Amino acid sequence: MLVPKGFAHAYCTLNDDREALYKVTNYYQPQAEGALRWNDPALGIDWKLPAVEITVNARDAAAPLLNDLATPFVY
Repeated sequence: MLVPKGFAHAYCTLNDDREALYKVTNYYQPQAEGALRWNDPALGIDWKLPAVEITVNARDAAAPLLNDLATPFVY
């Protein structure tokens, strides 16, 4: 799957022993990293799991909602 530069993306694994590997266009730069709240109701994503069963890191859990996201993209 190709995710164009600047597009939000997420994935959900259904087993504890899974790894996700992906290729990016450049070396990791924390200052260029962005995040969007994974469970924002405005996105309408059905993750097929109860929210209490989903584990996310602290950064993603505190990410802004789409409506509050500071972005140069117009949607």
